[in-house]
Amino acid sequence: MPAVHAETPATTAPLIMISEVQTAGANDATEEFVELYNPSNEPIDMTGWQLQYRAASATAAQPWPNSSTKATFTCAPGSAADCRVVIGAKNRIVITHTLANIVGALPMAGGFSSSGGQIRLLQPGTLPVVHDIVGYGSALSFETAPAAAPANGKSIKRVVDSQDELIDSDNNTNDFVAACGDPTPGLAEAPFIPRATGCEAPQVITPETPPNPNPSDNTTGPPITPEEQPGQGGAAVYLPVIITEIFADPESPQQDSTDEFIEIYNPNDSAITLKNYRLQTGSEYRYTFTLGDTPLGPHMYLAIPSAVSKLSLANTGSGVRLIDPNGETAYEAPNYGDAKAGQSWIHDESEWKWTLTPTPGAANIATVPQPKVAAAAPVVKKKAAAKTTTKKVAVPKPAKAPAAKKTAAPQVPKTQTSQTATAANPQYWLLAPIGALAAGYAAYEYRQGISRGVRTGWAKIRGQDPPSKE
Repeated sequence: MPAVHAETPATTAPLIMISEVQTAGANDATEEFVELYNPSNEPIDMTGWQLQYRAASATAAQPWPNSSTKATFTCAPGSAADCRVVIGAKNRIVITHTLANIVGALPMAGGFSSSGGQIRLLQPGTLPVVHDIVGYGSALSFETAPAAAPANGKSIKRVVDSQDELIDSDNNTNDFVAACGDPTPGLAEAPFIPRATGCEAPQVITPETPPNPNPSDNTTGPPITPEEQPGQGGAAVYLPVIITEIFADPESPQQDSTDEFIEIYNPNDSAITLKNYRLQTGSEYRYTFTLGDTPLGPHMYLAIPSAVSKLSLANTGSGVRLIDPNGETAYEAPNYGDAKAGQSWIHDESEWKWTLTPTPGAANIATVPQPKVAAAAPVVKKKAAAKTTTKKVAVPKPAKAPAAKKTAAPQVPKTQTSQTATAANPQYWLLAPIGALAAGYAAYEYRQGISRGVRTGWAKIRGQDPPSKE
């Protein structure tokens, strides 16, 4: 007989419960999730906590290896430095592998076995606290007895009491019910109620209907929701769902293949499910992603990243539309044209525009980029002024006169320098005759020496003896 789990959760209050587990989807084994519930009346900071999983064959005496950690609760990349992971009072948080479209979900690594396994919630620290443990199927370690293994596409849900409060009796068999309706990650409301006695349909109280004064007018009976109301030809009429944000060109270190996203918004006052809705992209809507059975609460946003949808959002523009299960277009966003790096294409009130502040899974923030023309105007004016100044300086460069004036007579006023030069100009012609007279007189005085020098030079040229000095 399997050993009873010896690692009983700590009694330190408040304890966070594992409230629902799905180990595989109906068509995709990677569609795994674990839902946590805070039964207290206070929000709990879960930053740094860990969700762990190990194989069914591990015993209670064996320690949990480091490889068992499937998720460590941290904020998404790009969050504020003081961001914390907090679960609200009487609220739920979902940790999932590949299931998208779950509001506020945290990521985890997959690998759960459908036949059996062990899951626990650990609060690390000097004295680690194990908040909850669930062994299911063929697990050898559990609380008292293992829960049933959920079928693919189904989940095990923690039972509730008569006041709809979740029960934790430290017995996995008694605390969980399998195949109680479809999985409801993140939602308390469900068409079936998990009870200790089994899956129970909710009691429907139909108000008394007054007699119909016109029997031929068959309009009496209990009201039905708009989503259930049949349309023409018997097709269901679905509540409106809209696309509110498209992020087509992430900046480095983000990547197109993982960080692009399309955001969906539920504008209704009631929760809806997105099962069989389809997102389509491309100029001819050739790329399609079918959403799973995922709830979306009233007035909630849901961002579906490209890492999950594998949809292509071209940087040169793409059509994006949402198709309801009837095959009708629920919403079609306008083509965004050339994508702006790091910016989102958002629906802001009545129009679509670019914003510098992407907000996946949250209300849009319109941070409009400044027009480039207005930013460049001051620069253009400065350049024009510089060119005008250069032309004014360049005009006198060929003229040397300014430089000559500075060096010619820096100590004399301009008027005096001009008068002196004018008075001196008539005396220049006397220098030529005076120089000629001086040269003639010198030639006369030294005529004998000059004559002897000439005769000596000719004698050397002819190879004769030079003449005597007499």
